[in-house]
Amino acid sequence: MAVAVVHTTRTGHVLAAFEAVGREGPPPTVAELVGTGLPLTLGAGGSLVVTAEQLATAEAERVPGLLDQPLTFGVGTGRTPMPLSPWISDEPVRLTKDGVHLMLDRTSVGQPTKVLVVLTGPGLTPEVTLLGQVFTGRKATTIGLALAEEGRYTVLTLAEGWHGRLETLGVTK
Repeated sequence: MAVAVVHTTRTGHVLAAFEAVGREGPPPTVAELVGTGLPLTLGAGGSLVVTAEQLATAEAERVPGLLDQPLTFGVGTGRTPMPLSPWISDEPVRLTKDGVHLMLDRTSVGQPTKVLVVLTGPGLTPEVTLLGQVFTGRKATTIGLALAEEGRYTVLTLAEGWHGRLETLGVTK
């Protein structure tokens, strides 16, 4: 096995990739790799944990960028991780006091686009995991959640087929 990846079961995003040096057999389990959850940290100091219930592991071929930019890949039916679409918009994710607003760069075609959002910040201890979707033929969705008006939150946004985003966002009006 070249690489073991930890990915979300809902959207298929790779959240972490590990060299599988000297390991034979099936990929390690989620519990073996991350325990009860996978911590993700921003360079600016924000962090959050994606719970083990949202995760799975797989073995994957090593491809350029996978180990240092795992959020730009997803798992598919084969062993080769799929590159995901980059965001073009400067602000595809926005927080308001009523929830998380997501705007795709293109219309969702064929089937709904699954969305997973994990966020932490004022009043959210531990993290909150939100599930949603962008309906077929649409570009946007809002996932309702009461947020502090002046709060800053660490947010992981995963929209099926798009680069994962881990960022600190403030609540806008």
